[in-house]
Amino acid sequence: MKRASLSFWSTLAFSLSIFFLWERIISPALADDKPLPPVVTTPAKSPPADLHQALNVNELKIEMAESQLKLRPSDKTTSELIAALEEFLNQNCFGDLAKTLSYSGPPKDEKCIARMEKLLLVNPDNPAALCLRDGLDAQSCKEAYRRQRLVAFMGNNMPDLDPALKVGASAYEKALLDKIQLDLAPLDVQWTQAKTDDEKKTIIEAALPSYERMMNTACRIVVLRVSRIKEDKKEEDPEIKEARERLSKIPENLRGEYQEKMISDAEEKLAQVARNKDPAAIARITALITAIRNPGIEQSPLTANNSERLRYVLPQCADVLKAMKQRLGDFPAPLCHTDGWYSPQCISAIKSYRARVREEAENKKRKAAGEKPRDSIASF
Repeated sequence: MKRASLSFWSTLAFSLSIFFLWERIISPALADDKPLPPVVTTPAKSPPADLHQALNVNELKIEMAESQLKLRPSDKTTSELIAALEEFLNQNCFGDLAKTLSYSGPPKDEKCIARMEKLLLVNPDNPAALCLRDGLDAQSCKEAYRRQRLVAFMGNNMPDLDPALKVGASAYEKALLDKIQLDLAPLDVQWTQAKTDDEKKTIIEAALPSYERMMNTACRIVVLRVSRIKEDKKEEDPEIKEARERLSKIPENLRGEYQEKMISDAEEKLAQVARNKDPAAIARITALITAIRNPGIEQSPLTANNSERLRYVLPQCADVLKAMKQRLGDFPAPLCHTDGWYSPQCISAIKSYRARVREEAENKKRKAAGEKPRDSIASF
């Protein structure tokens, strides 16, 4: 009965999350007066605020991921919790990033701080948490995102197969991709035969809406995995070892209150060292809290030293992004689909693109006024 109930809630959460992701993902809005996708929806498509609050999809996904992690600790269940927490931070905690394309940190909202700290406990090098804490321009934020890789799902190259990737694109999406590619075929031929950069640019600009739709459709499914690649061989920290030994002497059904007190004390220490931004101390106390929560599992948190961060996509997505990077030049969508829409690399690409669009508009005005245009920042 429990398993059936869990399956029901899993199915419900997955369905709701797909619905809201579909509603929230819109074509990249790159003009200055439009928001950055997929952060903000247009008013016409936004469900009422009370509906969002009632369903609270983010919270439901986090609670389910935490439950799954307690029941079956693994890289898969850990990754699902990481992904759920990241989704909450990205959608709720970066202020006006969608409009201003800037964020300096740290967060002020209590719930955002709590979710960020929880994410850092599980994954101390997590890019979303580090960017929220330190700001998008911080080196820690940029490096964390550079360490991730995009991987095309091939059916047997992913441990603990994710059902979304197994199902893949729907029949409608496959048909839509085929139609878009068919519609683009004449433009592709024209682009190949174009003799000047200006001709190519005109063709690309005409095809941009179709290219965007193709990327949004092919890359709708992205599954995060943070997988352990090696175990730490060094001797366990004495404080962590002592905590494990103390808890192992208490029967599991009686240790709850004592365990919570130990966690509370450790979290106070973590808050102190976090203010000083001491990475070594943060990692050590994070490992201590993990050991207190799971005294029988002798594994350190997933860090950049013992794990790798992979973004799994469908093969169609990988192929489309590879082609679009070659074809679209400085247009940011291929990079944003690769690294994530909240990555500093994506935000920087959008800033550069907007600057070029503004400069080109200025040059048109100058040319119309008989003035000499400025040099272009970039071109397709």
